[in-house]
Amino acid sequence: MSLYLFDVSNIFYRSFYGNDRLSTSYGLPTQGLYGFLRTISAIMREQKPTHVAFVMEGHGESPRKAIEPLYKANRSEPPEDLITQLKMLPELMYVMGFPVFQYPGYEADDTIATLANEAAKRLFEVVVVSSDKDFNQLICPGIKKLDVAKNLMVDEQEVVLRYGIAPSQFLDYLSIVGDNADNIKGVKGIGEKGAMELIKLYGSLDGIYQNLNFIKGVKKDKLIASKDDVYKAKRLISFLEAPLPKEIDFNTWCRYGGPRVEEARVLFRKLEFRELETMLIPSDTVNVGGVDIGVRK
Repeated sequence: MSLYLFDVSNIFYRSFYGNDRLSTSYGLPTQGLYGFLRTISAIMREQKPTHVAFVMEGHGESPRKAIEPLYKANRSEPPEDLITQLKMLPELMYVMGFPVFQYPGYEADDTIATLANEAAKRLFEVVVVSSDKDFNQLICPGIKKLDVAKNLMVDEQEVVLRYGIAPSQFLDYLSIVGDNADNIKGVKGIGEKGAMELIKLYGSLDGIYQNLNFIKGVKKDKLIASKDDVYKAKRLISFLEAPLPKEIDFNTWCRYGGPRVEEARVLFRKLEFRELETMLIPSDTVNVGGVDIGVRK
Protein backbone atom coordinates (compact mmCIF):
# COMPACT_ATOMS: atom_id res chain seq x y z
CA MET A 1 0.00 0.00 0.00
CA SER A 2 1.17 3.51 -0.78
CA LEU A 3 0.31 6.71 1.07
CA TYR A 4 0.96 10.00 -0.74
CA LEU A 5 1.13 13.03 1.55
CA PHE A 6 0.45 16.23 -0.40
CA ASP A 7 2.03 19.45 0.87
CA VAL A 8 -0.93 21.65 -0.07
CA SER A 9 0.64 25.09 0.41
CA ASN A 10 3.83 24.12 -1.41
CA ILE A 11 1.94 22.85 -4.45
CA PHE A 12 -0.50 25.76 -4.43
CA TYR A 13 2.20 28.44 -4.18
CA ARG A 14 4.19 26.82 -6.98
CA SER A 15 1.04 26.78 -9.11
CA PHE A 16 0.27 30.43 -8.38
CA TYR A 17 3.75 31.78 -9.10
CA GLY A 18 4.58 29.29 -11.85
CA ASN A 19 1.65 30.10 -14.13
CA ASP A 20 0.44 33.16 -15.99
CA ARG A 21 -2.49 34.95 -14.41
CA LEU A 22 -5.75 33.17 -15.09
CA SER A 23 -9.18 34.52 -14.20
CA THR A 24 -12.86 33.94 -14.82
CA SER A 25 -14.92 36.01 -17.25
CA TYR A 26 -15.98 38.16 -14.29
CA GLY A 27 -12.41 38.73 -12.99
CA LEU A 28 -11.93 36.14 -10.23
CA PRO A 29 -8.24 35.02 -10.24
CA THR A 30 -7.86 31.24 -10.53
CA GLN A 31 -4.39 30.21 -11.74
CA GLY A 32 -3.26 28.88 -8.35
CA LEU A 33 -6.36 26.72 -7.91
CA TYR A 34 -6.27 25.56 -11.52
CA GLY A 35 -2.58 24.64 -11.43
CA PHE A 36 -3.03 22.92 -8.07
CA LEU A 37 -5.77 20.65 -9.42
CA ARG A 38 -3.86 19.86 -12.61
CA THR A 39 -0.75 18.95 -10.61
CA ILE A 40 -2.71 16.71 -8.23
CA SER A 41 -4.62 14.94 -11.01
CA ALA A 42 -1.41 14.29 -12.96
CA ILE A 43 0.30 12.78 -9.91
CA MET A 44 -2.73 10.61 -9.09
CA ARG A 45 -2.87 9.40 -12.68
CA GLU A 46 0.86 8.69 -13.00
CA GLN A 47 1.71 7.37 -9.53
CA LYS A 48 -1.55 5.53 -8.75
CA PRO A 49 -1.41 5.84 -4.94
CA THR A 50 -3.71 3.57 -2.96
CA HIS A 51 -4.12 6.17 -0.18
CA VAL A 52 -3.76 9.96 -0.05
CA ALA A 53 -3.70 12.74 2.55
CA PHE A 54 -3.69 16.48 1.94
CA VAL A 55 -1.95 18.46 4.65
CA MET A 56 -2.59 22.14 5.36
CA GLU A 57 -1.08 24.71 7.70
CA GLY A 58 -2.64 24.78 11.15
CA HIS A 59 -4.12 28.05 12.35
CA GLY A 60 -2.53 29.86 15.28
CA GLU A 61 1.02 30.68 16.29
CA SER A 62 3.73 28.08 15.89
CA PRO A 63 5.59 26.92 19.04
CA ARG A 64 8.74 27.93 17.14
CA LYS A 65 7.93 31.55 17.97
CA ALA A 66 8.87 30.76 21.58
CA ILE A 67 12.33 29.70 20.35
CA GLU A 68 12.77 32.63 17.96
CA PRO A 69 10.26 35.53 18.08
CA LEU A 70 11.39 36.68 14.61
CA TYR A 71 10.71 33.29 13.02
CA LYS A 72 9.21 33.98 9.55
CA ALA A 73 8.91 37.68 10.48
CA ASN A 74 10.67 38.76 7.29
CA ARG A 75 7.99 37.44 4.95
CA SER A 76 6.22 40.10 2.90
CA GLU A 77 2.46 40.31 2.52
CA PRO A 78 1.33 38.05 -0.38
CA PRO A 79 -0.44 39.61 -3.38
CA GLU A 80 -4.22 40.05 -3.23
CA ASP A 81 -4.79 37.53 -6.04
CA LEU A 82 -3.03 34.86 -3.99
CA ILE A 83 -4.97 35.67 -0.82
CA THR A 84 -8.26 35.47 -2.71
CA GLN A 85 -7.48 32.00 -4.04
CA LEU A 86 -5.98 30.78 -0.78
CA LYS A 87 -9.28 31.54 0.96
CA MET A 88 -11.06 29.30 -1.56
CA LEU A 89 -8.64 26.40 -1.16
CA PRO A 90 -10.44 24.71 1.81
CA GLU A 91 -13.71 24.71 -0.14
CA LEU A 92 -11.96 23.23 -3.16
CA MET A 93 -10.43 20.49 -1.00
CA TYR A 94 -13.85 19.75 0.52
CA VAL A 95 -15.75 19.42 -2.77
CA MET A 96 -12.99 17.24 -4.19
CA GLY A 97 -13.39 14.91 -1.21
CA PHE A 98 -9.70 15.05 -0.36
CA PRO A 99 -8.82 13.72 3.12
CA VAL A 100 -7.40 16.81 4.86
CA PHE A 101 -5.18 16.90 7.95
CA GLN A 102 -4.67 20.18 9.80
CA TYR A 103 -3.86 20.84 13.47
CA PRO A 104 -3.90 24.25 15.23
CA GLY A 105 -0.43 25.55 15.99
CA TYR A 106 1.32 22.97 13.80
CA GLU A 107 2.79 23.72 10.43
CA ALA A 108 2.03 21.43 7.51
CA ASP A 109 5.64 20.18 7.61
CA ASP A 110 5.16 18.93 11.17
CA THR A 111 1.91 17.14 10.35
CA ILE A 112 3.40 15.58 7.21
CA ALA A 113 6.43 14.32 9.14
CA THR A 114 4.24 12.86 11.90
CA LEU A 115 1.92 11.16 9.39
CA ALA A 116 4.86 9.84 7.37
CA ASN A 117 6.60 8.27 10.36
CA GLU A 118 3.38 6.74 11.72
CA ALA A 119 2.31 5.35 8.34
CA ALA A 120 5.77 3.90 7.69
CA LYS A 121 5.53 2.03 11.01
CA ARG A 122 2.31 0.49 9.66
CA LEU A 123 4.17 -0.67 6.54
CA PHE A 124 2.85 1.88 4.08
CA GLU A 125 5.19 2.97 1.32
CA VAL A 126 5.08 6.71 2.04
CA VAL A 127 5.72 9.46 -0.49
CA VAL A 128 5.82 13.14 0.50
CA VAL A 129 4.73 15.30 -2.43
CA SER A 130 6.58 18.62 -2.14
CA SER A 131 9.54 20.56 -3.50
CA ASP A 132 10.63 21.52 0.04
CA LYS A 133 14.17 20.27 0.66
CA ASP A 134 13.51 20.12 4.43
CA PHE A 135 11.70 16.83 3.84
CA ASN A 136 14.97 15.19 2.78
CA GLN A 137 15.66 14.63 6.47
CA LEU A 138 12.64 12.26 6.57
CA ILE A 139 13.80 9.98 3.77
CA CYS A 140 14.49 6.38 4.77
CA PRO A 141 13.69 2.89 3.38
CA GLY A 142 9.94 3.42 3.91
CA ILE A 143 9.68 7.13 3.03
CA LYS A 144 10.47 8.94 -0.24
CA LYS A 145 9.80 12.42 -1.60
CA LEU A 146 8.27 13.29 -4.95
CA ASP A 147 9.85 16.63 -5.86
CA VAL A 148 7.09 18.40 -7.80
CA ALA A 149 9.53 21.04 -9.07
CA LYS A 150 11.65 18.44 -10.84
CA ASN A 151 9.13 15.59 -11.19
CA LEU A 152 11.76 13.47 -9.45
CA MET A 153 11.30 10.67 -6.94
CA VAL A 154 13.91 11.27 -4.22
CA ASP A 155 15.15 8.31 -2.18
CA GLU A 156 18.21 7.82 0.04
CA GLN A 157 20.51 7.28 -2.93
CA GLU A 158 19.31 10.45 -4.64
CA VAL A 159 20.06 12.54 -1.53
CA VAL A 160 23.57 11.11 -1.35
CA LEU A 161 24.13 11.76 -5.07
CA ARG A 162 22.91 15.37 -4.81
CA TYR A 163 24.42 16.39 -1.48
CA GLY A 164 27.08 13.80 -0.67
CA ILE A 165 25.49 13.16 2.74
CA ALA A 166 22.84 10.78 4.07
CA PRO A 167 19.26 11.88 4.86
CA SER A 168 20.04 11.25 8.54
CA GLN A 169 22.66 14.04 8.31
CA PHE A 170 20.42 16.46 6.44
CA LEU A 171 19.03 18.28 9.48
CA ASP A 172 22.55 19.23 10.57
CA TYR A 173 23.35 20.36 7.03
CA LEU A 174 20.23 22.55 6.96
CA SER A 175 21.14 23.98 10.37
CA ILE A 176 24.50 25.20 9.08
CA VAL A 177 23.02 26.67 5.88
CA GLY A 178 20.06 28.33 7.61
CA ASP A 179 16.93 29.47 5.81
CA ASN A 180 16.53 33.12 4.80
CA ALA A 181 12.89 32.58 3.79
CA ASP A 182 12.00 31.63 7.38
CA ASN A 183 14.45 34.07 8.99
CA ILE A 184 16.57 31.21 10.37
CA LYS A 185 20.23 32.03 10.84
CA GLY A 186 22.79 29.31 10.25
CA VAL A 187 26.54 29.79 10.24
CA LYS A 188 27.14 33.19 8.71
CA GLY A 189 29.55 32.94 5.80
CA ILE A 190 29.30 29.18 5.26
CA GLY A 191 27.05 28.14 2.39
CA GLU A 192 25.82 24.86 0.95
CA LYS A 193 29.20 23.66 -0.34
CA GLY A 194 31.00 24.44 2.91
CA ALA A 195 28.25 22.81 4.96
CA MET A 196 28.44 19.63 2.89
CA GLU A 197 32.21 19.45 3.29
CA LEU A 198 31.98 19.87 7.07
CA ILE A 199 29.28 17.21 7.44
CA LYS A 200 31.26 14.80 5.25
CA LEU A 201 34.39 15.30 7.35
CA TYR A 202 32.90 15.27 10.85
CA GLY A 203 29.60 13.44 10.44
CA SER A 204 27.30 15.76 12.37
CA LEU A 205 26.90 19.20 13.92
CA ASP A 206 28.12 17.89 17.27
CA GLY A 207 31.07 16.24 15.51
CA ILE A 208 32.04 19.55 13.93
CA TYR A 209 32.07 21.41 17.23
CA GLN A 210 33.89 18.58 18.99
CA ASN A 211 36.66 18.88 16.40
CA LEU A 212 37.09 22.63 16.16
CA ASN A 213 40.82 22.24 16.92
CA PHE A 214 41.21 20.53 13.52
CA ILE A 215 39.41 23.33 11.66
CA LYS A 216 41.64 26.25 10.74
CA GLY A 217 41.34 29.91 9.91
CA VAL A 218 38.24 31.90 9.07
CA LYS A 219 35.96 28.85 8.90
CA LYS A 220 36.71 28.03 12.55
CA ASP A 221 36.04 31.65 13.54
CA LYS A 222 32.70 31.61 11.74
CA LEU A 223 31.65 28.38 13.45
CA ILE A 224 32.53 29.73 16.89
CA ALA A 225 30.74 33.04 16.29
CA SER A 226 27.58 31.31 15.06
CA LYS A 227 27.35 28.41 17.52
CA ASP A 228 24.24 29.68 19.31
CA ASP A 229 22.53 30.50 16.02
CA VAL A 230 23.25 27.13 14.42
CA TYR A 231 21.91 25.12 17.35
CA LYS A 232 18.85 27.36 17.48
CA ALA A 233 18.43 26.73 13.75
CA LYS A 234 18.46 22.99 14.40
CA ARG A 235 15.62 23.36 16.90
CA LEU A 236 13.62 25.48 14.46
CA ILE A 237 14.12 23.17 11.48
CA SER A 238 13.43 19.95 13.42
CA PHE A 239 9.92 18.62 12.88
CA LEU A 240 7.47 18.79 15.76
CA GLU A 241 5.18 15.86 16.52
CA ALA A 242 1.63 16.78 15.55
CA PRO A 243 -1.22 15.46 17.74
CA LEU A 244 -2.57 12.68 15.54
CA PRO A 245 -5.54 10.83 17.03
CA LYS A 246 -4.50 7.54 18.61
CA GLU A 247 -7.28 5.77 16.73
CA ILE A 248 -6.13 7.02 13.30
CA ASP A 249 -7.00 4.46 10.63
CA PHE A 250 -5.10 5.18 7.43
CA ASN A 251 -7.06 2.56 5.49
CA THR A 252 -10.36 4.28 6.24
CA TRP A 253 -9.35 7.93 6.53
CA CYS A 254 -6.96 8.13 3.57
CA ARG A 255 -8.68 6.08 0.89
CA TYR A 256 -9.95 8.52 -1.71
CA GLY A 257 -13.68 8.24 -2.36
CA GLY A 258 -14.00 10.77 -5.17
CA PRO A 259 -15.48 14.28 -5.28
CA ARG A 260 -18.75 15.45 -3.79
CA VAL A 261 -20.28 15.59 -7.24
CA GLU A 262 -23.02 18.20 -7.06
CA GLU A 263 -21.06 20.59 -4.84
CA ALA A 264 -17.97 20.14 -6.99
CA ARG A 265 -19.91 20.95 -10.15
CA VAL A 266 -21.23 24.17 -8.61
CA LEU A 267 -17.74 25.30 -7.60
CA PHE A 268 -16.07 24.26 -10.86
CA ARG A 269 -18.67 26.21 -12.83
CA LYS A 270 -18.14 29.24 -10.61
CA LEU A 271 -14.40 28.95 -11.33
CA GLU A 272 -15.09 28.23 -15.02
CA PHE A 273 -12.97 25.06 -14.91
CA ARG A 274 -14.76 23.42 -17.84
CA GLU A 275 -11.89 21.13 -18.86
CA LEU A 276 -11.22 20.06 -15.28
CA GLU A 277 -14.92 19.45 -14.65
CA THR A 278 -15.00 16.99 -17.54
CA MET A 279 -11.74 15.39 -16.43
CA LEU A 280 -12.31 15.16 -12.68
CA ILE A 281 -16.09 15.08 -12.13
CA PRO A 282 -17.70 12.50 -14.43
CA SER A 283 -21.33 11.69 -13.71
CA ASP A 284 -21.14 8.09 -12.49
CA THR A 285 -17.52 7.15 -11.81
CA VAL A 286 -14.20 8.82 -11.16
CA ASN A 287 -10.83 7.58 -12.35
CA VAL A 288 -8.28 7.62 -9.57
CA GLY A 289 -4.87 6.25 -10.37
CA GLY A 290 -6.26 4.41 -13.36
CA VAL A 291 -9.03 2.70 -11.37
CA ASP A 292 -12.71 3.61 -11.75
CA ILE A 293 -14.48 3.94 -8.42
CA GLY A 294 -17.90 5.23 -7.41
CA VAL A 295 -18.28 8.89 -6.61
CA ARG A 296 -20.21 10.64 -3.87
CA LYS A 297 -23.65 11.86 -4.86
